[in-house]
Parts: sequence; structure tokens; C-alpha cells
Amino acid sequence: MKKTVSFLLLVVLVFALSACGLRKVDTSDLPALEVAVNEELGRVEITYNGIVYRPFGACDKALIGDAIGLRSDTDTGIVYTVKGYDADEWIIDMLTTGLMDNPALWKAVGLTDIPEGLKQYDAEYGF
Repeated sequence: MKKTVSFLLLVVLVFALSACGLRKVDTSDLPALEVAVNEELGRVEITYNGIVYRPFGACDKALIGDAIGLRSDTDTGIVYTVKGYDADEWIIDMLTTGLMDNPALWKAVGLTDIPEGLKQYDAEYGF
């Protein structure tokens, strides 16, 4: 009986941990997005569809939408839309290294109206 319970707990644990991971993304058709350092601000910027984005803060994986591009400066960076928000204003950058991978929320330069649902992620970068 103990072996059966132990086996069932192990199976449940494996399924629970696998559910925490990100879904696999086919990156073969995704465009490379320009990533550059803004020397004046000392910050990295991502350009997508002619719009420049700057870091806003770390966010929940539940906000990750559709994959829209790959970071040009790394082999492990995928850029996503933010579920429920316009990609002309918000994107998510996810570097997958295997060590504490957390998505980062980025906002378009010049955007001043921060939706209530995203204010909690503000890391107060100052732009």
C-alpha cells in the first residue's frame, strides 16, 4: 500500500511540475527584434514594428500571450504579446536559461497611461 501511495504522489508531482513550465514555441518563423543599449539612459531597448520598448518590471507567466519575435542579442530570448493588452504598448521578454526564468514586462516609450492591472509590476525604472 505504501508503495502505491508513494508512486501516485510521484506521478502527481511530475505532472504538477510539468504544468509550471512554458509551452514550447516554434521559433522558426519569428523575426529577429532589434535589441540595443540606450547609452544615454544606460538601459536596453527592444524595437518591434518601429516601436521602442523599455523595461517596466518582472511579471507573471500568466500574462504571456503569443510569440512575436526573437531577441537579436541572444539565442534564448523570445518576445511575446501581453494577454489582454495592445502589443503597440506592452510586450513581454522571456529569456530561457534554465535558471530562475522570469518574464519581463516592457512598455512602449512615451506611454504614460499605465493600466490598473499592470501597475503592480512597476519596478520604477523612471521612464
